[in-house]
Amino acid sequence: MPNGNKPDDIQLKLYTMLVEQLHKYVTIFWQFPLALLVANFLASDKFLCHPRIMVGVSLVDCVFVYAFHRLVINSRSIITAIRNAESILRTSGYDAFIPEFRPPKLPAPTVTVWTLWVLAIGLVVFSATRWFCS
Repeated sequence: MPNGNKPDDIQLKLYTMLVEQLHKYVTIFWQFPLALLVANFLASDKFLCHPRIMVGVSLVDCVFVYAFHRLVINSRSIITAIRNAESILRTSGYDAFIPEFRPPKLPAPTVTVWTLWVLAIGLVVFSATRWFCS
């Protein structure tokens, strides 16, 4: 580093940029599942007696869940970059400003992604069963 143990302005700006990117991902992370669940509830209320349409809706759900899964994977890359930047900042005397989080036993993104997959695939199976058995 240019100034001994002190991080330079570029490093701090890059760290700030990473944290801002993570903030955007976290906002999407909490809004998307809620919006998808509400949309499914409204769609199932309207199209429950139309299994063909429900199959289409459930397949679109699977596409959205896949996109959400990719977003979670990308956010993990940002988190890795933030942790690397924090390790540099810790050596420069700024460790008091970097929070320590214990790793969870079961990460919320993993639980959320798998829950959405189970619901989306369950809706596909339910809709297809109603379509072909009626």
